[in-house]
Amino acid sequence: MLTDEDIARLTPEQRRELIARLGRPLEEMGLTRGELRDGRRRRLALLAVCVVLLVPWIGYLADTLPERHQVRSWDATWVGFDVLLLVMLVLSLLLGWRRKLLVVPVVCATGALLVCDAWFDIMTAASWNERWVSVASAVVVELPLAGVLIGWSAGVLRLLALRLWMVEPHQHLWRAGLPSGRRAVSRRRPRG
Repeated sequence: MLTDEDIARLTPEQRRELIARLGRPLEEMGLTRGELRDGRRRRLALLAVCVVLLVPWIGYLADTLPERHQVRSWDATWVGFDVLLLVMLVLSLLLGWRRKLLVVPVVCATGALLVCDAWFDIMTAASWNERWVSVASAVVVELPLAGVLIGWSAGVLRLLALRLWMVEPHQHLWRAGLPSGRRAVSRRRPRG
């Protein structure tokens, strides 16, 4: 059995290898590498189709949508969105307070909703006064809070990656790879 002293003498690369070797085998979780690979490929293919289809759709909308449009249920639309935002903020608060890992995607999604809220407040303002209030609200409240929340999620991911020896302290979070069932936890690019 390794002692704390034995572990302290390991190099970062040896620790990465040890963590990868001690990781729960995929078979015990009812998964195979093939299933993980196939699922990843299907999700990436779906995203690629969405990207390819969204480009002409944006062009179509830009060409055909009227500059002005009468909207029904305007109040329900905005109240519904703000209720969703409230639910996400409360969920973020509860998950963060209870130190649950699920806080990562929830605070990131909440930050994204705040960015959307700022955008639509500004773009749908009926007058210049409303637009300036919306811009002020976006600059002072919504966008800074979104930055804090998205930064929080990235910070938690970075902490996990550092703790699991997936990245070095000087490396960016972009370098951390997803666990794949392989032994190598992270890929290193040659320097120079």
